[in-house]
This record gives sequence, C-alpha cells and structure tokens, in this order.
Amino acid sequence: MNTTPDDEVEKESWLQLQRSRNRVNSQRTRNREREQIEDLNNERTSLSLANSALKYQNQHLRQAIRDIRNHMSSIQAGFQNAALHPPVIPPAVMVPSHNPIVPAVFQSGGTMQPPGMMQPPGTIRTPPTVASQLPALEQQLIQQILSQLQKPR
Repeated sequence: MNTTPDDEVEKESWLQLQRSRNRVNSQRTRNREREQIEDLNNERTSLSLANSALKYQNQHLRQAIRDIRNHMSSIQAGFQNAALHPPVIPPAVMVPSHNPIVPAVFQSGGTMQPPGMMQPPGTIRTPPTVASQLPALEQQLIQQILSQLQKPR
C-alpha cells in the first residue's frame, strides 16, 4: 500500500488534532479535580466547625443538666431533712384537748404529724406527692432545655 504525501499530511494533522484534544481534556479533568478537592476541603472545614459547635453546645447542655440535678437533689434533701426533723411542739403551746390532732401529737412523741402519717422511728418520710414528682420535674426541665437548644436562631 503506497501512501501519498497528502495522506501523510492528513495523518499528521489528525494526530496533532488528537494530541491537542487530549491536552485540552486532560487540562479540564485536572481543573475539575482541583475544584472537587477544594469543595471537599471546604466541606471538611465546615463539618469540623459544626462538630466543634456541637461539642461546645453539648458541654454546656451537660453542665446545665448537672446544675438542674444538683438543684433538684438539694430540694429533695431539704424535703428529707424536713421529714427527719419535724417541728416539735412544746407542751405549753399545745392546742386544746378537743382538737383531734392532740392525741396524735402525744403518740408521735411531740411531733406534729397527722394521725394517718405515723411511722416507725428512724424512717425517712418524704411527702409522697413531692417525692414522686421530682423525677418528672427533672425530665420536664431537661426537655425544656433541649427544646430551647433545638430552636433555630
């Protein structure tokens, strides 16, 4: 097969065209890859900042929960201390004997507890309604804090 000079020129121009297309496509690919790398770096930075903000918020939320629990514990301890040390009514200040609580006061050793509330010595008495509400109040406060933190600003 004999090739003419025109065929050679045409073939060479075709090869040059292919090389130039390859160069342009390679350059486009490199530019696209650079943009993707830059976008990924920006996204990583954004996620890192968001993660730091969440850690900071989480730390303060945990501190708020600790403060609430400490406050609730001190309230509960106050109720328990009140149950351990009920007020003592001196005999000189007793109410008249026709009052139905007076016999109960003498039976309980001078403590002002209603007749239905008698209990063995050495037991801790916390008012049942308050004691049963403490965990619910704690949960309610925690839910309020969480809802405040989740509101968009």
